[in-house]
This record gives sequence, structure tokens and C-alpha cells, in this order.
Amino acid sequence: MSDFPHPPPAAPGRPPRRWLLPVLVGAMALLVGAAGATTAFLLLDRRAEAQSHYAVTVFLEQDATAAQRDALSDALDDLSGAEDIAFRTREEAYALFKEQYKDEPDILDDVRPESLPESFRFTKTGTDVDCASLKPVYDLPGVADISVLQYPTQEDLGGPVKCF
Repeated sequence: MSDFPHPPPAAPGRPPRRWLLPVLVGAMALLVGAAGATTAFLLLDRRAEAQSHYAVTVFLEQDATAAQRDALSDALDDLSGAEDIAFRTREEAYALFKEQYKDEPDILDDVRPESLPESFRFTKTGTDVDCASLKPVYDLPGVADISVLQYPTQEDLGGPVKCF
């Protein structure tokens, strides 16, 4: 026989409770950790919504009048979130076109400044492009089309956004 005392035997039908305290401590730690992580995620998620940048181009009809162009300019000035609004003439569009296609003379031979539309360009920043805010602009007389391109971000490669 050994000189060490042995634990008393468990009561019949009742297992020893040596595991109870570590299990309770572990369960409480798990609950506290889950609650803390959930709270942090919810608070940080609202603050860290990914901001995207959008390039918006409003193309005018070939026969748009100066009054229609001015009304469109005023509407864009009032458009929420529109930044760096710039007007591009046919000649400016043609100069850019020539630069982009300088290595393709066959394409350049077929295009003239009068075949390219005038346009307004601006940028918008936000978590998502709001196509509904562009609808009143799209419906103005003299507007032919609107193009929206998302600039690439680390999370997304960007690309065209179809509004209309």
C-alpha cells in the first residue's frame, strides 16, 4: 500500500466533478470572446465600408443646343457628390482619340472631330454608385447616354457599371 491518500470514491451514479470548473471557465471565456469580437466587427464594419471612385461621362446628342448644354451643366453642379466636373468639346475628344489610337491609322482615317460627341465628365466617390441620382440627368434634353466606370480598388478590379 502507498502512503498517499486516495480520493474518496464517487457517490454511486454520480461522476466526479473535477472537469466542471475548467469547462465552465472555458465556456465563459468563449462567450466573452465571441461577444467582444462581434461588437468590434459591427462597429468597425460601419466605419470601414469600402469607398469606390467612379468616373462618369455624360455624352450629348450630336445636335444638342447651347441652352441644353447649359441646363445640363447646371444640373451637374446641383448633383450630389459630383466632383471635378469638366466639359469636353468635340475637338478635345478628337485629340484624345488620336492619342489613344495613334498606332492604328486605319481607325484614325475613319474618324473626324464632328463624329465624336461633346461630353461632361466628373467623378463620384462612395460605397456604391447611385444610378437613381443620375436618372434626372439622363432624362434631360440633349443627353445621349451616360457611362459610369468604377476605378479599380484593392478589393475590386473596377470596370463598367450599367445604370441605364
